Amino acid sequence: MIWRTTLLHRLVISRFLINGTAKKPISACRARDYGLSNITMHDLDGSLDPNKNEMPGFLVSNVTKIARFADGAGCTPIPDSCLQFCQETCLRNVKVRVSSSFSLRNIEMVNVDGEGNEDVTACSVYDIYQNSNIEREGMYLLALPTGPYYISFCDKSTQQMVWVDWAYIVYENSPENCVGYVTEDSIILQVLAFDEVRCSGELLDDGDLENIVDIPENIMGGWLQDNVNLELVDSGAGGPGYSLRAKGIAKKSPQYLAQYIDKSCIVVLVLLKFSADIRFENSNGSS
Repeated sequence: MIWRTTLLHRLVISRFLINGTAKKPISACRARDYGLSNITMHDLDGSLDPNKNEMPGFLVSNVTKIARFADGAGCTPIPDSCLQFCQETCLRNVKVRVSSSFSLRNIEMVNVDGEGNEDVTACSVYDIYQNSNIEREGMYLLALPTGPYYISFCDKSTQQMVWVDWAYIVYENSPENCVGYVTEDSIILQVLAFDEVRCSGELLDDGDLENIVDIPENIMGGWLQDNVNLELVDSGAGGPGYSLRAKGIAKKSPQYLAQYIDKSCIVVLVLLKFSADIRFENSNGSS
């Protein structure tokens, strides 16, 4: 058996051969439990095909965001493996890079192909410390054959189309020994057009911090930081409501609180105005 595999776009193992009989059937269930939902293994000789057709294909995570768009001879789930085998297709891994803010965990990426097939993908953030570090990124992961595809974003709660402040598509290396994979000109990002009503509202994500409390697992919402420990507190900056307490990390610089701004609202002859109430405290909590 000869295959090439990619796990979460972080580990790539190329062209290896396994001889003999495995003690247990192949399974990716443990990887799925760790959040790996975009596994693709290019089976060059069809050894992993459960239908025993001995035709090349891809062993992929058993998720609709891949199977919905796989062409070729279709996909066959492999029992108790959390995988499926997609025969005679050619898939290329694609990563849509976005911000790492917690507010994106309530945003789904919608992918529609040229024939109207549609599926959604959840955001994945590699942030083991859950500390809203601005240097980290979120990502939406796909594995696709030839396009075209139209990508947009929607709020899971309201199902309204939204924009994610910024997004950048990364195409991984093209697969070996197959044709018909997605190319760099096959995906169109559908950015919201400027709208005065939408853009004149609350342009900051969670500017009043209320959604951070209302949405489970949102934690710090759209707020990000560098070298600062963030804490949500009840007492505002001299007034009622919630506020963020930011404590600098000793001997670390720079230190700042930040968030990305929806670039679809930044157009010619538009003036953006921001304001904030800030209070400085001593280490004992006094102002």
